[in-house]
Amino acid sequence: FIVSTAPQVYPWNVTGQNTTSRSIYLQWSAIPPELVAGVLREYRVVYVELNDLNDPVKTHTLRLPIDQLSVNLTNLEKYTNYSFQIQGISKFFGVNSPPIVIITDQDGKM
Repeated sequence: FIVSTAPQVYPWNVTGQNTTSRSIYLQWSAIPPELVAGVLREYRVVYVELNDLNDPVKTHTLRLPIDQLSVNLTNLEKYTNYSFQIQGISKFFGVNSPPIVIITDQDGKM
């Protein structure tokens, strides 16, 4: 008999880049169906705004449909580090991807 458990792996190939001083584009690869352990219902993107000491300031959570493997996050703070983790969700929360940190651009030329 099959016990429904959380996805045992995280979304692969999580990458991102700043697109403006207030936005970051993220993308990832789908969790292979055989590793989901149930039915994948959505992806959850957790991103944390960090201060100058890389301490968490504010946490944001975004839930996305399983056919969406990228997102452009907007209205971010300028020239700020953000830490991103993505997980698949079935009936239960899956494993978080390793965090990646991306910094938004500064406005104008230095």
